[in-house]
Amino acid sequence: MATVTKTIGTSGRDYSTITAWEADLDSSSMMGGIYGSGDDAVGECYNDSTFDEQVTIDGGGSVGLSSVKLTAPASERHDGTAGSGVRIQFSGSSASDTIGFLIKRSQFTVEWIEMDYTNVGSQLSSGVNFGAGSTQEVYVKNNIIHGIKTQSNHIHGIYVWHAYTDSTSSRYLLNNLVYNIDNSSTTKEASGITVPSGNWNLYIYNNTVYHVKATGSGDDAFCFSIHDTKTTLKNNIAARPDAASASDEKCFAESGFSGSTHDYNLSTDSTATGTNSVTGEAYGDLFLSTGVGTEDLRLKAGADAIGAGVDLGTSPTGVNIDIEGRDRDAQGDTWDIGADQFVADTSGVPIALFLTGMST
Repeated sequence: MATVTKTIGTSGRDYSTITAWEADLDSSSMMGGIYGSGDDAVGECYNDSTFDEQVTIDGGGSVGLSSVKLTAPASERHDGTAGSGVRIQFSGSSASDTIGFLIKRSQFTVEWIEMDYTNVGSQLSSGVNFGAGSTQEVYVKNNIIHGIKTQSNHIHGIYVWHAYTDSTSSRYLLNNLVYNIDNSSTTKEASGITVPSGNWNLYIYNNTVYHVKATGSGDDAFCFSIHDTKTTLKNNIAARPDAASASDEKCFAESGFSGSTHDYNLSTDSTATGTNSVTGEAYGDLFLSTGVGTEDLRLKAGADAIGAGVDLGTSPTGVNIDIEGRDRDAQGDTWDIGADQFVADTSGVPIALFLTGMST
């Protein structure tokens, strides 16, 4: 058993596409290939150029891989803003291009990837989709998912498929940014993160969902659309749902949310129920920038999300690492709500402190 790491990019890497790397996950070392039973396969993406591809992860079963991870090394990761690191910018426009990133196996992690759908055709329904087989130890974390708009289907930034009734299921959404999910030019609905009924054991921690829009009559615009009570939501920001009527725009919505385990969330409306949750904050007071095309959803000084979260420690794996790579737990932070952990700028030294330090 070994960890086998392969590089993915266009400048002297092992693979030029994520799809080519994934296709080799069933390449057995017993047949002169790459992997053996019990190996951990890691694909490291490099920011040599933008990846334009639809990704499906379902390999490694015939070889018996222990786990599969798609990631970016520290030097290639985004800093919490679009265009700053490894990016998939899928532009498919065929009838089959309904899912951007499809997960169909367990023991899988995708992290530190920007998924930009601003150039995709009109068939997309979800940016990331938990599909058949993605039941055990599946992690989607520290990703930026944005730009799904004007589609012929209902759209979802992240969609967690519902065909799992096994109480041992374990799936995690941690420290992701999901924004600009906009179906306002159609008569279809929009959702940032959707959890249909029939799900088990889904943990949604420290995510930020911003600007979900649907303006057709009766069309819902929900940041978090939770249909199953076996969901746990903590430290999430839901901001700026926008629909034709107030009853159709909600930060946290659907029947499963009220019965789920939830607290320490923040909504720009009144729907973030829970003793320790925050409601009613204007989205302009939360983020560094909400300008179209220049969004920066890291927290700004004075945001009510700062210091309002619950300390989740280091379990599940990676929950303590924010969207910029800061280890909240190791730094002894008071946890913030959302994907970003605010850090005050201490680069300048107040003149009074300087003069005091000079006194003897």
